[in-house]
Parts: sequence; C-alpha cells; structure tokens
Amino acid sequence: MKTHVLFCLSVLAPMAALGCNGAIRVGDAYRDDTAKLLAAQANPRIHDCFDGMVKTTPGPKSLQGTTTVHFIVAKETGLITNVNVIPESTTAQPPVAQCVVSALNGLKLDPPDGVDGDATFVWEFVVQ
Repeated sequence: MKTHVLFCLSVLAPMAALGCNGAIRVGDAYRDDTAKLLAAQANPRIHDCFDGMVKTTPGPKSLQGTTTVHFIVAKETGLITNVNVIPESTTAQPPVAQCVVSALNGLKLDPPDGVDGDATFVWEFVVQ
C-alpha cells in the first residue's frame, strides 16, 4: 500500500482561552504532532487492514482510491473524536474508508492540548 497523507489542521479556540492543562501547540506544531501520532499508530493499522483486503478481494485494484477524513483532537484529553469520512473527496470503496476510521478510533495525542484541533487527513491507496 502506498499512503500519502496531506495535512490541513487548524486550531479552533483562541489562544487566550488556554488553561494550564496539557501542551500549548500552535499551527504547524499541532499539525506535526498529530501527523506523528497517525504515522506511528494509525498507519500500521491501516496498512494491515488494507493488505488483508487486497489478499482476499478478487481484482484488488478495485480497492484503490483516496479516503479523506475529518476529526477533532479533543482539548485536555487528546482523544481523536468525531471521525467522519468526507464522501465528496473519497474515491476508495467504503470498506477501505472504514479501515481508516477504525484505525483512528481510540488514538490519543499525548500530551493533550488546551485547545481543540480540527483536522482533515487524506490517505491514498494504491495496489502495486
């Protein structure tokens, strides 16, 4: 599986609202820390799930495409929440998209942040 991850991450709460809990990340640091979490924990799960489908699907090239998801990194807990596939920018079949959603469930950014992170990530799946 070839995976491309494109980043679009913004911080929603104003910086003045930060408490003393967790880290204080801004812009690129928040995006980079979230990307590291996904690379270390979500991508291996996605890879295993996708590879399993490739091995059991006749004509596995039909699984190719992109999956775009949007999620929130909850302030103070760091949990990835509200994971949703964005259908208008997802071309992969639903089971492939479900691999991504399942891989993100339960992940936690540590240390957590004092503000919510609003993220959109894209995975591209290619059968070689």
